[in-house]
Amino acid sequence: MSDETGTSRSPPQGQFEELTASKHVSFLLRCLRMLPAPYTSADDQRMTLGYFALAGLDLLHATHKVPLDEARELIDWVYDQQAPEGGFRGSPSTPFTTPAAGRVGTANVAMTYSALLVLAILRDDYARLDRTALLSYIAALQSEGGGFAAELPPSGREAREVDTDPRFAYCAVAVCAMLGDFSRINIPTATAFLRRCQRYDGGFGASATQEAHAGMTYCCVAALHLLSRVERGAAWPSDQAIAWLTHRQVNPPPTASSKQDTQAESDDDDEANLVGGFQGRPSKLPPDVCYSFWNGAALSLLSAHELVDAPADAGYVLSAQSRVGGVSKIPGDHPDLLHTYLGLASLSLHQHGQGDHAEENRLDFGLAPLDAALNCTLTAKQWIDTHLKRNKA
Repeated sequence: MSDETGTSRSPPQGQFEELTASKHVSFLLRCLRMLPAPYTSADDQRMTLGYFALAGLDLLHATHKVPLDEARELIDWVYDQQAPEGGFRGSPSTPFTTPAAGRVGTANVAMTYSALLVLAILRDDYARLDRTALLSYIAALQSEGGGFAAELPPSGREAREVDTDPRFAYCAVAVCAMLGDFSRINIPTATAFLRRCQRYDGGFGASATQEAHAGMTYCCVAALHLLSRVERGAAWPSDQAIAWLTHRQVNPPPTASSKQDTQAESDDDDEANLVGGFQGRPSKLPPDVCYSFWNGAALSLLSAHELVDAPADAGYVLSAQSRVGGVSKIPGDHPDLLHTYLGLASLSLHQHGQGDHAEENRLDFGLAPLDAALNCTLTAKQWIDTHLKRNKA
């Protein structure tokens, strides 16, 4: 558990750094209040950036660090982004448009997913959510082939003419799961679309013809997991996916007996020491912290977390911590919101997915437990279950 200074207890193995929780809290609060200049080009995704910051604070048990008046302002800001067509835009940098302007809306399904989670973390009662319009919006995003677009198609075009991929399908399915209402989407065609994305090697790609990728694999696995709760036909054979996912963990650190033998070989190659974490696709090096979540969460949903070398992956994530707070893509890079949140989320999965190991061997980072399907803390999910699903139209 965390001590009074906000630094978590070191795992008993002693071979990795501590989780510098207090520094991460400060980093997330800074980003929540004023994003650094490099995020200027991503202003249309501010909703998701806010979600990363708040969800990270939630994992660190630190949402109380956001004053109540500030939380109310954030809630008001989120509702200001609710578009007439029912979804949410990412920020005011995407102006609301009308059909006369050649578009039928400005909402984005990923921003909509993030908005619902932000409201849950801030404990909003969803009283201002236009649930009926939101369900209609999600339905309008689905194509005849079962996939979902990120946004409503331009006027004069049908959904089947717009690019779809598993990221948007996952967000749409997750929104339906949070609402507790799948009545407006075609579950069999959505399931078929997701299953078609599985490639010959077991992973999932952006389509039936594209290379398997860990991020796409998580989206497909999580969406199929959520769909299987309401449609028995959404279940699918998962052994190949499990094999693909487990093979994405890069060679764990050498044992003490072999470390001396390999030291000379690795001294001249910095990347040779970047091991223990996960890659996004075969042969992609060095490991990237975000894939510790995409791969690890997918394995958790497939009841296969025990196949992960959790201490090795945790050591890699912790080695990517910045001295000023936050977690970077790879050790030594600048920290950012996405890798900070997903790094913390992966550590939470390791902490709470250990089974019945001996107490002295347990990893303990003092993090809240995570719902791997919705990618939020269990307390945020419980809030959604009692405040969003309950308010059915």
